[in-house]
Amino acid sequence: MKNRKMVLWIALIVTAIIPVYAQQYDSEKDFQIDWDKNVKDGIIITKYIGSKKEVHIPPSIQNNPVTSIGGEAFKNNKNITKVTIPNSVVYLNGFQNCNSLTNVIIPNGVKSIGYEAFYLCEGLTSITIPDSVTTIGNSAFSGCTSLTGVTIPDSVTRIGDSAFSHSGLTSVTISNGVKSIGDYVFSLSRLTSITIGNSVTSIGREAFSNCFNLTSVIIPNSVTSIGPGAFLNCINLTSVTISNSVTSIEGVAFSRCESLTSVIFQGTIASNNFSGNAFDGNLRNNYLAKDGGPGTYKRFAGGEVWKKQSGSTGNASQQQQQITEEKDANSYFQDGNAAYRMGDFDKAIENYTQTIRLEPNASNAYNNRSMAYGKKGDYDKAIADCNQMIRLDPNNADAYNSRAWTYYLKGDWERAITDANQAIKLDPNDAHFYDTRGNAYYLKKDYNRAIIDFGAALRLEPNNDTYRQGLEKAKKRGR
Repeated sequence: MKNRKMVLWIALIVTAIIPVYAQQYDSEKDFQIDWDKNVKDGIIITKYIGSKKEVHIPPSIQNNPVTSIGGEAFKNNKNITKVTIPNSVVYLNGFQNCNSLTNVIIPNGVKSIGYEAFYLCEGLTSITIPDSVTTIGNSAFSGCTSLTGVTIPDSVTRIGDSAFSHSGLTSVTISNGVKSIGDYVFSLSRLTSITIGNSVTSIGREAFSNCFNLTSVIIPNSVTSIGPGAFLNCINLTSVTISNSVTSIEGVAFSRCESLTSVIFQGTIASNNFSGNAFDGNLRNNYLAKDGGPGTYKRFAGGEVWKKQSGSTGNASQQQQQITEEKDANSYFQDGNAAYRMGDFDKAIENYTQTIRLEPNASNAYNNRSMAYGKKGDYDKAIADCNQMIRLDPNNADAYNSRAWTYYLKGDWERAITDANQAIKLDPNDAHFYDTRGNAYYLKKDYNRAIIDFGAALRLEPNNDTYRQGLEKAKKRGR
């Protein structure tokens, strides 16, 4: 009798356990798989074909460990809201454009977050990066507009280009471990504050450009170089402290930071390593290029006069310069360009209009005004300026391409393709024209023709990452 009771209890226990296990992970049938080339005997999930909103990826399939999530495993899945990833996964990718995804649990075991892993996951609000991760790939979290904060652990040594660009990040902590901040990493994010770890030695091209809410920056002692446009157009940046380790500041690094009132140098920057236009539009950098020594540079007199003060006493000799200019067409044109770079398109249009008033045949002013109208969404006026360019010079390939791009922005892809065809006919060796037509074909869902055009652009400019990304994007959809 006792033995029967024991068997009964065991049966009840087993019955209770099985449903829990079944609910813990999704069915293997919900996943398409292949062998993982990076991990021996590992499985890569190539496609999720289930229908659940909350996905629990199993740690093994067919008795082999799941070690990677492939590049398109969940791509464009509008249904999933939450994904739990098993500890067996080493390489993580494949959640591009999952708009409903709000929660991802990344286990401590993942080493690499791949190229465009969470690209355009607009619903993703938070992410915890475990200290097993060493690499965050290019554009990994680009376009995650709801993502507001992230801490990058000490284990991470590389942050890829555009990794958090166009995101909703308001604050970021880059811990010790990261050696360099790549190009465009945080560009066009909503950062108000950044903490840069003491292991970073270089800040890449436009790494923090167009971070309109950023107000202050402290460059730590480890940084030796600040790349071109690193903080370009950070219009609310008021103060910068640059450590004594910095030996090179490249072109337009802090250009168009119109609120910048104080830059403190804690060391010496040789004039030959300090770009003459590093602070173009803010500090009168001719003083900085002359002596480049420790000090504080402060703005006064409405931005037209600047003075240098000693960093140690605050009352050393002062230099002043009053800048006065008599406006001509070129001055208006250059001011228009400056306003355009700063995102002040109304002011840019005003200056280009003055250029045209003084020089009615200034095709470049019509071209740039057209682009400014386009940025404002005033496509009809932009097209009118393109028409005037074509009247002035019917063989102006750039004019046709500008009009093609405006039609593209307007959503009129047929006309965009027609004008791009004419631009290519006039100048078959300009990569931009093929890129314009390729983008129009892509949105028209004619992916094979888009592949041909992006490929042509890339052959003309083999090092252009934009064309390469366009080609990769089209290949994923076409053929």
